[in-house]
Amino acid sequence: MCKFDTTQFNILGISSYLVMALIGCACSITMYLFLQFKRNITVKKSMAVIAVALMGSLLGAKILGIIVNILNALIQKKRIVKETFINSGIVYYGGLFGLLFFFRIGLKLISKEKMSEYRDILAVIIPIFHFFGRIGCFFAGCCYGKITNSNISVIYTNKIDNTIVTASRIPTQLIEAGLNFVLFLCILICFLKNMFKEHLLYLYFISYGIIRFCIEFYRGDEYRGIYGVLSISQYISIVLIVIGGIGYRNFLINRVKLE
Repeated sequence: MCKFDTTQFNILGISSYLVMALIGCACSITMYLFLQFKRNITVKKSMAVIAVALMGSLLGAKILGIIVNILNALIQKKRIVKETFINSGIVYYGGLFGLLFFFRIGLKLISKEKMSEYRDILAVIIPIFHFFGRIGCFFAGCCYGKITNSNISVIYTNKIDNTIVTASRIPTQLIEAGLNFVLFLCILICFLKNMFKEHLLYLYFISYGIIRFCIEFYRGDEYRGIYGVLSISQYISIVLIVIGGIGYRNFLINRVKLE
């Protein structure tokens, strides 16, 4: 058990969440450029595609955050006002889908390549960015877990989410960060050994979908959107697992045909 004050981890007045996100971006971009080095594409074109994808990721994350806020307001029978849009946070799944959609657009308009040729690289760099992002969540005090009596817990000693959170909570951010790092290593090994070629992104969909679906049961921040017995992220996780399963099924069918 440890006590934690999120205000102590701001760096030069910059939020620790933003710092970790920037570190994650730097690592992901560096790895992206390294892994696609063998392709006959200029660094200038690669950076242009990345820039388009990052803007799409931010846009998607914010849009889904707004949608969650609107749904919460409707369920709680509150008025939808300006603050519903302004005070909305960002949601990872929105960022993921925004990244993939705009990356595809960037490839088509800038480098004239097919998305299938980059699925494996994206599957490698996405979890390493998410690893740093979740550490940023821990420092910022968001995405926290439920109250627990376990010794493996954290107590936030300052106000977060406009409430005084003094109870011991499950460090879901660090648990998910660790699982993302393990997922990154597994997918990187598959990439380097040329396994599941052009289908690693589907493997990521299945793996992360399962991770997120399970982690959500231990989350304590109900503002993220609970509809029925599941959160909105769990519903999206189910869709992600299905998409990944279909993609992996196609991989198995193609392998049988080749044999």
